[in-house]
Amino acid sequence: MSKQFTLIVGIIALSQTIYSFFGNENTADFLGLELNIWLYRLLWTTIAVGIFYGYFNKQKSKIENQ
Repeated sequence: MSKQFTLIVGIIALSQTIYSFFGNENTADFLGLELNIWLYRLLWTTIAVGIFYGYFNKQKSKIENQ
C-alpha cells in the first residue's frame, strides 16, 4: 500500500471517530451492520491506531535501514 493511501485511510478512520461524537445517535452503520455507537467508535479507533502504528513502524524501519 502506498504511503499516501495509508495516510488517507488513517485520516478517514480518525475523522469517522471524531464525527461520531457530533449528533445524538445510539447506533451507527458499519458495512451495512447496525452497531452500538460505542462499538462503532471503538472499531474506527482501532482501525486508525492500527494504520498509523503500521505506517510509523514502516517509516522507522526504513530510516534505520538507510
